[in-house]
Amino acid sequence: MDINPAMPQLLYMDSSLIVVSKPYNLSTAAGPAEDEQDCLISRLEEDFPGVQPVQPMDFACSGVVVLALTQRSRDALQAQFASQQTEHSYEAIVSGTVPEQNTEAGHPAHTRWQQLEQGDGWTRLALTPLTAGYQLRATMQAIGHPIVGDSAATPAADPDAERLHLHARRLSFRHPNTGLSLSFESPCPF
Repeated sequence: MDINPAMPQLLYMDSSLIVVSKPYNLSTAAGPAEDEQDCLISRLEEDFPGVQPVQPMDFACSGVVVLALTQRSRDALQAQFASQQTEHSYEAIVSGTVPEQNTEAGHPAHTRWQQLEQGDGWTRLALTPLTAGYQLRATMQAIGHPIVGDSAATPAADPDAERLHLHARRLSFRHPNTGLSLSFESPCPF
């Protein structure tokens, strides 16, 4: 399990929260083991003391993530995620040919996809989760189109790929203090 040495890219900051584009192969928060201390939070703590995770993001996934700078902001943002008041959009490359658009996969979580591009044995998709607790890797595996670079898929989709081809491209939510709608994007790096 290789850690990505890249630093997160700052997309937005104010006194309540920060939004960054997380590098792939980097945990959001530290794990219990000594070799699990390098994470998104540890890389941001020096510049943003007290930074706290709001949402989980897969170690292997890259892209837009929001973090709180106060407990009040964290609680309000987590409530939005729990009640599905946020909007997410991901981009992925999956194995095989996937139908063009507006199709929903129902197991284990509902996901809408739209075909963006197709090649020889692969499809680039825009993925929109429709339920809380979504698991895009498991969903795509369940419908027979594992995400390229997903070593946990059976069989693995291009296990020699440098990284998991899953990127959180867009995140929208309401500011926890002002209630204003905010939306952030990070271009897909693959």
